[in-house]
Amino acid sequence: MLTESSLYTGKGKMHEGPGLSSPVFIFSGCFCAAQGLRSLLTASGQRIIHVRTDGGGAFEPRGFLQHVTPGSRVVMYLPGEPQNMLATLQAFSLFIRLSRHSLPTLILSSCRPDWLYRTLGYQMGDLKTMSVLRALPVSTSLPDLSLLLRTEGTPLLLVRQAREMERRSVSRVPGMTKRELETVLWLLRGESIAEISRHTGTSTKTLYTQRHSGLKKLQVACPALNIRHRHTW
Repeated sequence: MLTESSLYTGKGKMHEGPGLSSPVFIFSGCFCAAQGLRSLLTASGQRIIHVRTDGGGAFEPRGFLQHVTPGSRVVMYLPGEPQNMLATLQAFSLFIRLSRHSLPTLILSSCRPDWLYRTLGYQMGDLKTMSVLRALPVSTSLPDLSLLLRTEGTPLLLVRQAREMERRSVSRVPGMTKRELETVLWLLRGESIAEISRHTGTSTKTLYTQRHSGLKKLQVACPALNIRHRHTW
């Protein structure tokens, strides 16, 4: 089973690997998970760049975009902690929007595929980009993960998983819009509605609406997530 602790290998320092021009970008706010993924990928000789998403502030993509090449791809690990998860989704979406190249992506997540697909769709707004997203549950065994990291199997396509879940579901699960995700992320970082209003120029009435709808969507789609102190915001 894939967990943060089982992914951690503790082997040496981080490095990119010599002589390879198309890196794999690891988006993760969890250092242990990133180290484990790095181990699995470098074992097959791939160059790795870790994009940390746990800084607590605005993500600056320019330093990473200069390393993107036509053969680059992304592996994204979404943890089970809401602030870290949403920050990773936000950073990844911005990176993809600004990249000049299409970046095939494998997402490791415990979230519902249909919620994840719609939420990313709101953040990126590009159906062509969405078509290269694949997803795996975090319960995937390490041997299977090691194999799947090196393949481009179509059964893993996120859009197919989302459509299959829609077909089997009684009700449609909505994704978080860009504004809802931004507002909830501000709140999870400790900002009040009044402070967010001053930062963004958005009315407090609109922010309260975004908070309510955003948290509702997040909890319905990811019931295991522990959103603490939500009633005090």
